[in-house]
Amino acid sequence: MRFIKHNKNGFAATVEICEANGATKIAGAASSTSANKLVYATGGFTAAVDVGDAVFNSTDTTHAYVTAVDSDTQLSISADIFTSGENFTVQGEFTHNITDTDMGSTDAANLDPVANPVVAGDNTYEKYQTLHITAMGGSSAIDNLKIWRTSALGGSAVHVTNARETSYARKAYVAPIATNSTQGTQTMPTSEPTGSNLGIDGSLSGSRTAAGHSDFLIHQIQTDAGDVAGSTSTMNYQYDETA
Repeated sequence: MRFIKHNKNGFAATVEICEANGATKIAGAASSTSANKLVYATGGFTAAVDVGDAVFNSTDTTHAYVTAVDSDTQLSISADIFTSGENFTVQGEFTHNITDTDMGSTDAANLDPVANPVVAGDNTYEKYQTLHITAMGGSSAIDNLKIWRTSALGGSAVHVTNARETSYARKAYVAPIATNSTQGTQTMPTSEPTGSNLGIDGSLSGSRTAAGHSDFLIHQIQTDAGDVAGSTSTMNYQYDETA
């Protein structure tokens, strides 16, 4: 699949599509409480974690980003989200500013679908993607995120996602799978949604007033044994800017 980014109001923010790949880097439970820090007495941050990684609090479903690896047992993070005993995961590597969103039989960004085809009856690997605002460019806010696909899939294949306009819940990163997605259970829209269907900070009405990421968009194509290769679709990623 190729993709198109729609900047509805035509201002100057810089927005890229990022994709996370690979297994969770490290997981555990915070061992103490410290403002804007994640402290983990067991250690392992120095070898496993990079600045910019997403950190998810699976106890209360909040998340932040790593701003510094202070030591093997402590991270500085972009929000004050941890108290002692709360569980965390740090997601896999990000590929920034991807050039396509082709789906295939491997967990990789910018993959070659010809070299990594999906056998009819199998699923693609899930994609975990974010809209990443790298610069506001004079805009005061970015919000109203909408995701949809145009053009039909071949045969009876279905395209599933976590994007939804009601009963929305932010999803944590887990290593992408090629079995039926448990994170993406909605049908991908094939026309522009009426309202936002991807959140920021867990809310469809959320906004970014500085550089940062959206919640994860998760999607997967599930095929039928009778499907035939050859269809091409386009993913659409739209956001509003406020001057």
